This record gives sequence, C-alpha cells and structure tokens, in this order.
Amino acid sequence: MRVKRDELSGELWRLFTLEEERSTERDVHGRVLAKSLSGDPTVPVISEFLYERGFRAKWPRGKRFAACLTHDVDWAYPPPKHTEKVLRGGIGRVPLRAKVLWRLGSNSGWRLYNPYSLDRIIEVEREFSAVSSFMVKATPKEWLDEKHEDLYNLNYLASRLERLIDNGWEVGLHAGYASHDNSERLAREKALLESTLNGYRVAGVRMHYLRFSYPDTWLAVEAAGFKYDTTLAFPDRPGFRNGMCYPFHPVVNDRMLNILEIPLAVMDTTFWGYMRVQPSEALEMIRELAYRVERVGGVLTVLWHNNTFCELLYGEWGRMYRSLLSFLRDRGAWLTNCLNLWEYWVDNYG
Repeated sequence: MRVKRDELSGELWRLFTLEEERSTERDVHGRVLAKSLSGDPTVPVISEFLYERGFRAKWPRGKRFAACLTHDVDWAYPPPKHTEKVLRGGIGRVPLRAKVLWRLGSNSGWRLYNPYSLDRIIEVEREFSAVSSFMVKATPKEWLDEKHEDLYNLNYLASRLERLIDNGWEVGLHAGYASHDNSERLAREKALLESTLNGYRVAGVRMHYLRFSYPDTWLAVEAAGFKYDTTLAFPDRPGFRNGMCYPFHPVVNDRMLNILEIPLAVMDTTFWGYMRVQPSEALEMIRELAYRVERVGGVLTVLWHNNTFCELLYGEWGRMYRSLLSFLRDRGAWLTNCLNLWEYWVDNYG
C-alpha cells in the first residue's frame, strides 16, 4: 500500500502546489501565506480522502493518533532586546522580584537564572510521559543574517542537549535563514551540530522562519543526508499546507524522495504574532484541528518555542502548553518526538 498511497498523495499534492506556484504574492521572507490562497487549511482534505478509501494508520499502544511535539530554539538565552524590554516593564506589569532575577541572569551569563531554559519544558513533558524534539541552530557566524537571526553559543547548550538525548528527547537542526534551499549549507550545519554533540546523528531539520521552496527545499534536505523535514506549514494560519496530516515521502519529478515530510500544523507565533488571538481562542482552534486529525488517525505536529515558556514576556502562552498536553493525552494521542515518529512510520509504512 505504501507506493499507492505515496503516489496518490504525491499527485494530489501536485494539485495543491499549482496555486502556490502561480501566486506572485510572497511576504518579506519569500513565503507563501495562507491568506493569499483559496481553500481552508484547517481541513486535512488529502488525508480524509485517503482515509475514506481505506488507509488506516495504527499507532503504538492503541493510541488514536499521534502528537509530534517540537521546540525551535531561536535563542538559548534572552538577547539584549528582550532583556531591555523586561527591565523597562514594556510588556506590562513585571514584578520587581522578576526584574531582579532577570538582571542577575543578564549579568552572569544566564547561569543563575535563564528564563529560556529547556529544563522547564522537560519538566512539563515528564508530567505527561511525553518526549519532544528540540530544533537547535548551528549556523556559522559568517552566515548569519543579523536582521533575521541571532548568534548563540552552541557549546553553552551542549551538555544540556546531551542529557536530554540520553533521556529520550531528540535534537534536530533549526537551519539558518539562508539555508532552506542550499544542501551544502544544510550539510555543514548538520555536521557542526553533530560534532558539538560528540557524534550524535542528527536526523531531522526545520527551516528558520518556516522558509520553504518547492521542490528545492526537499531536494536540499535529501542531499544533505537528513531523514526527515518538518517545515511544511503556513506561518500565518494553523492547519495543513498540503491537506496532509499523515507523514509522507515527497515526490519530485516522478521520483519518491528518500526523506519523510512530517507536516507542521500548529505554531505558537501564528496565534499571537499573526492572528492576534487570545490563548483561550488559540487552544480552541488547536482542539478543532486535533479532532480532525483524530478522526483519520493522523499526526498533529506542534511547535512551541522555548522562549514562549517565559511567562514574563509571554504570560499565558507558556502555561497553555501544559493545557494542550493534557487535552491531547485525554484524547488518546501518542505524545512523541519526530525521531520516534519517523522510526515508527518507516518501520510500519515504508
């Protein structure tokens, strides 16, 4: 069934890309936005089509669907612009004690107090027997686009990342701003991250700013030696950019690529950065997506940035992640990371 399913989804995907290819409207990052296209991205229409024709995905331990949990680490610790924002109280009422802690952190290299720490994410996920993927930047300094990305010390994170790997979490690459269609850059960033982690094999990648160019991004990901990509999404709307909530092998020029695409459905910044909705509204939107994924036994891939867990800057958005995991667990989701999902899908569906 693998070939038939992937060939079919490839043909249907081709229909979906036609409108994108014909659209001349792009944002400042060269991305196609959902608002510029017709259709409802919240409906996984291709997955529903496949489900109606008999495809069934079975998940470990009888789970109804999968929730793939991911975190893009854009900053390992707050950059100066965030520090000044907090210290000025520019985000609302910031308690004096919190300002003192933040100042201590900024004066000591964030060793005493780091509001962007990965540890708080691990603590929450452990409550739900969940694991996730941390997508980490390894962009060489000379490649930095300072307008769109900040440099952080990868060695600062190394021991923390190795610990979480040892405990079942995954580390993937969060590729540089200009790497989304460049296999040589992707390969170099992958090698740098792997060497920092003492030879750990990095399996997957997500592009910075969700930059994606069809079919160049997939071809670059394959050529760079990755096993999966999890970039495919609209930044401005939640949902399914190609109507798929199943992982799939991309088809380019009638060739099935040797990578898996794990479509991204939910990103925190979509709600507070683009749609300007409240956390309660966002949670309800995610629930509706989850119901649709559950009906077809698909995958709901979630991106919650590590900095969003800083309540001083993001308030309820950080706390909302716990509510989301509670809901997904109660709906019978397999709460896992991209690497586990890739291994399971390839073992069972090719």
